[in-house]
Amino acid sequence: MLENEVARLLSVMERACLKGAAYLVRAAEGDIEVTDSRKADGSLVLNLDIESQRIIFGELDGVLPLVGEETPSSHTLITPANTYLVIDPIDGTSACKRFLSSRGGQVGFGPIIGLVVEGTLRAACYYNVPERALFSAIKSGGAFKVDCPDPEKVVLPELSTRQRLIIQDQRTLSQSSLLFYPGLEGEVQFVLRLRKEANIESINRFGGFANDCTRVAQGYEQIIVQFRAKAWDIAAALIPMEAGLAAMIDPKGRAQSLAEWKVELENPVIVAPLDLMPEIGRVLKDI
Repeated sequence: MLENEVARLLSVMERACLKGAAYLVRAAEGDIEVTDSRKADGSLVLNLDIESQRIIFGELDGVLPLVGEETPSSHTLITPANTYLVIDPIDGTSACKRFLSSRGGQVGFGPIIGLVVEGTLRAACYYNVPERALFSAIKSGGAFKVDCPDPEKVVLPELSTRQRLIIQDQRTLSQSSLLFYPGLEGEVQFVLRLRKEANIESINRFGGFANDCTRVAQGYEQIIVQFRAKAWDIAAALIPMEAGLAAMIDPKGRAQSLAEWKVELENPVIVAPLDLMPEIGRVLKDI
């Protein structure tokens, strides 16, 4: 797929993301009642997830095949050869339920959309509801942020004129702050080992994976560890990668860059400055 076609599709994705975000902002302002339930796997789902996905799907209908978190039948499209869009209507559902009306701060959530071309991630966009900002990235084209207080009325500028996210400061592991999801794939053991051996400055978890990605892309923290990032979440890792960080997928196995990785349903990932990856890898290997 040509670069100009990827850029065109990113523009379509951004409009759809903003439509879903506008609905969530209305909910944040108290205009929509929030209800919740549990999915078959026990995870939380809100009525906002279902409606946000319906809105986004409606905007993207006919563009490309769609893979949505809340549509399990669509997950079979996630194969190395396929081209499709991945959609998470609310990345950070639990954070959304607890912090829906918050503005600013460290906790973030919102819709994310990724473009996968023949299995490889090529573009992504994410709207952070508490921050009221749109983050976008295009492979080999940069990462960007646009403040969007009203996602329903914003007119997005051309990519070339947007605020570009670029990581410039270099830190050691002992100067770094780490964000991680405490799953069941050895994340806790790995992070504690890093803390013990490298004396990492701090360890936190604020919101969804996309929120983590935009935070490290802005330099607030430096490292992300998540060993079960879903296909619709891993799209957000393109943002810090295009801001200048390294995104290593399957660090305990194939250890590939996100740039070459063929997206799977679950994608173990470490995001960090490239210079810190060898030391991080040595700690991981010792576990």
